[in-house]
Amino acid sequence: MNKEEILNLFNEYLKTYDETRHRQVWIEQSKIFQQFWNTKIMTYGKTPIPEADYDQIIKMIDVKARGFNRETDEAVAHVGLYQGTWYRIFNDLKEKEDIRTTLDKIFKSDEERVLVEMVNRLQKENAENRNGLTGEKANALNALLFMNKPDNFISSVSLTHRMEVIEAFGFGNRSDFSSYGEKVIGSNRKIIDGFRDKFGITAWPRTISMFFYHVPQVK
Repeated sequence: MNKEEILNLFNEYLKTYDETRHRQVWIEQSKIFQQFWNTKIMTYGKTPIPEADYDQIIKMIDVKARGFNRETDEAVAHVGLYQGTWYRIFNDLKEKEDIRTTLDKIFKSDEERVLVEMVNRLQKENAENRNGLTGEKANALNALLFMNKPDNFISSVSLTHRMEVIEAFGFGNRSDFSSYGEKVIGSNRKIIDGFRDKFGITAWPRTISMFFYHVPQVK
């Protein structure tokens, strides 16, 4: 598709997607997640977190989560993780200071160089935990990055999908990224910048992400 066709499709999609309403949803859900992170995960101590507390957060992350209602709820994506995997991720983050501290630094930084470095560190620190947080496709990590700052990150969480988007829209090649951190952080930036620079589209990252999956010609 050429630039005009893509712009036409995007503008047509905007007529069906209430960006203002959805953005408000994510402002509120992000606040809930940040409160959970700061009061439940970042607090020291071995007191177990009830699964019911996790369930309320996971329901905002994954459309396949326990209790998710497609009619009333909104989640980041179909992340593709079992409920128990999310429990392991959050329990490990609660119990293991190294990955908890590194992910907290990631959540608090807006500098791309620092983010790449910290994501690489997180992958290394988490390598032996086998909890799904830093998987090859980075689905879980990308979902958490969006949950924390929905204005900064796309919600297309699979690195495989992101590379397909980058190549399909002519933003570059998957070979442009070498380290895990570059793939996670760089692919997000490449897509957001690509839509702005090539098509003049400066929409909210979530809107761009939804466009990929809900317009048949694009999907």
